Parts: sequence; structure tokens; C-alpha cells
Amino acid sequence: SSKVKEIKQLTDYGQITKVSKTQMLMPNYKEKLAKKELSIKQKVKPITKKQSLYMLLDDSGSMNCIQKQSYVRAVLMNRLQSVIEGKSELKFCLFESKRYHFSEVTNLEQAQALYKDISKRRPSGGGTYIGRVLQETINELVLDEKLHSPEIMIVNDGDDHVDPKDIDFKGVKINVVILGTDNANLEKIAKDSGGFYQKEHLYNRN
Repeated sequence: SSKVKEIKQLTDYGQITKVSKTQMLMPNYKEKLAKKELSIKQKVKPITKKQSLYMLLDDSGSMNCIQKQSYVRAVLMNRLQSVIEGKSELKFCLFESKRYHFSEVTNLEQAQALYKDISKRRPSGGGTYIGRVLQETINELVLDEKLHSPEIMIVNDGDDHVDPKDIDFKGVKINVVILGTDNANLEKIAKDSGGFYQKEHLYNRN
């Protein structure tokens, strides 16, 4: 069912029906046919590229509550589901002022291992600084020419500072999930990059 075609050299006389009429009208057609020097158009299977996803997860102590970790597992499961379905590959790390606890997920076994690891983990870090972490991640993605349509997902509780003017998106889409506290600067970064900004309300208002 592929519509992609490549021009290849004739390798079998059974392919003669694929030889163009223009070549058949050439004076030396029979000679070229005998030597298999004619060209044909042949359908080829298109290469499907997997999207490159990157998830940055806040590992500060303020993230250590049942409600926030429930949302963390839900967002992570969403990213991993795309990997399991063969649509994407995921790079994952935790962050405070720097990135660490790196993982790369390309198959079901790796997805299961990462989900199990993060489900058991209890954040206990200090403060976060998403600005530097985000720019480092963008730079890394842009430099890797093998990556296809990279997107970044940031998950944190909003207690972070970043100046949108300091971030160079370089065409990378930034998505943000905030748990509990709004962050206007992260919202601007997400929308300016073409990504989405989602705030999850953790507590009922009286």
C-alpha cells in the first residue's frame, strides 16, 4: 500500500512490465534489456520515525505527597504508553538545580522498569531551578540530529522560578503539568513554544 517509490536498476526480466515506455522507445532498448541496464520504479516501505519525548520530573521534597505522586504516575504512564505502542521513545530524568537519574525507554521492559522505579521513589531533594535544566535539555535535543519532533514534558509543583526571556526554544515544544501552584512564567514558556500548560488542582476549595 506504500505510495513511496524509488528508481532502481532492473534485476529480473519479470520486472519488464515496470520499465517505462520512454525506455522502450530507445534505439538500444533490446541491448540494455539484455544487459539489465534499464531502470524501474519500485514501491518501498516508508520509514516511520518515532517521536522523541523527554520528561523532566521535579524531585524536590515538596513533591513528596500522595496526591502529587499519583499525578506523577499518571503523567508518566501516558508518556510510557506512547512508547509501548511504538509511537515514540522517551528520555527521562529527575531534576533540582541539575538533572540526574537518567533513563532511556524504547521498549516494554524498560517502560515497566522505569514505572516501577518512580512509583517506589519518594522525592527528598532541595529547591529546583528549572531554567538552567530546561535550556540544557533543549540544547541536547537540538544537537542530536537522529531525534524526530522532540517535545519536553515538565512536571513540577510550580514552586520554581524561570524567566521566559532567558529560554531559547530552538523549535522544541515545551509541555508543562503543574501540581497545585500556578507558575505564570512556565505557562508563558509552554504557550510560546507551541506546547500546553495544565494545572492540576490538588485540594478542594471551601
